[in-house]
Amino acid sequence: IANPGLKWETTEQWNVGLDLGFWNGRLSFTVDLYDKYTYDLLQSKAISSSSGFKTMWLNSGSIRNRGLEIAVDATPISTGDFEWNIAGQISWNRNSIVDIGASGGAGEIYLSPDNLQESKYYYGDNVGSSNYLHNPANIFIEGQPIGLFYGYKFKGIVQEGQEGIPLAEGGDPRLPGQREYMDLNGNGYIDVDDRTIIGDSNPDFMFGFSTSFTWKDLTLSASFDGCYGNEIFNSNLPQITDVCYNGNIRSYWNVKRDAYFKAWTPQNPNTTYPALGFAYNNTERYLVTDVFVEDGSFLRVSNVSLSYRLPIPKNKVVNNISVGISGSNLYVFTKYSGWDPEVNSHGNNMKKIGVDSGSYPSARTYSFDLKFTF
Repeated sequence: IANPGLKWETTEQWNVGLDLGFWNGRLSFTVDLYDKYTYDLLQSKAISSSSGFKTMWLNSGSIRNRGLEIAVDATPISTGDFEWNIAGQISWNRNSIVDIGASGGAGEIYLSPDNLQESKYYYGDNVGSSNYLHNPANIFIEGQPIGLFYGYKFKGIVQEGQEGIPLAEGGDPRLPGQREYMDLNGNGYIDVDDRTIIGDSNPDFMFGFSTSFTWKDLTLSASFDGCYGNEIFNSNLPQITDVCYNGNIRSYWNVKRDAYFKAWTPQNPNTTYPALGFAYNNTERYLVTDVFVEDGSFLRVSNVSLSYRLPIPKNKVVNNISVGISGSNLYVFTKYSGWDPEVNSHGNNMKKIGVDSGSYPSARTYSFDLKFTF
């Protein structure tokens, strides 16, 4: 539905920067400190369907980003035949929601298992499809960072001789070998009020560095990038760890290896995977829990290349010819179990930020090149 008062978002920002160079540019530093405030945010608000529309765009809410960026470029060695260059950058960014805007509601929520507070907030979009995760994984809370995950805390696998907390009022107790979740409000069963913040998609810092070595006409270079401290909600896990159906092992799709071989047994009690023979019921299939939140930190070998400039006689047509080989995305050091820790399943949909829903991995490529400079 049209909104005649709609306008662009507005940003106010200040920066303090410092650039330093030494020894004829062989060593240089750049430092940038910034504080950015954005208001009149563009938000899609749900409206009554009696209007003929489900949503409308409006300007509402504000966010703040503060950060520090540092870059270093150096040439430690430079002789007649040999040169070594290194460069690196690191950045920290902290964001917070200053005003949740018209889309927000209010109520008491658990910011942590022992911290219940009155807050203004709204939920992200549902992350699941088919029979899994028909719930949002993100929550947006006034005064908190963007991109927090919100759901249930895993308490452990119910052990022999125990009964776990039911997943609904009047439900059956959890049996040995089944997962149990924390009853934060203490009412004796799991409900929506037992949810809390279970992760944060924002990294502590991001970084990158590169180096190159040149000896006469031969050059070897490498570049790396990564981030540290962010978490990913892996929404692929509920389905690929759901090993059983109606008490039988599934025979028509692959499952995660650990979910089968490291499943709970009385002899293997210290695991996060339920016992074989227990099928998830619909209630459990829909739960957003911290079992599916993983460390997204990584270090990527972005590119390695080797090139050689061919010695050719000087002429008026070709200045030089070089040949080279290179490889991109050669390896990723990470603890994340998915295909690629740089997830972008939902593009620019900030209501599903940090969620991996079958993200296609970055390709590993190798190339040979022949370059002419005229």
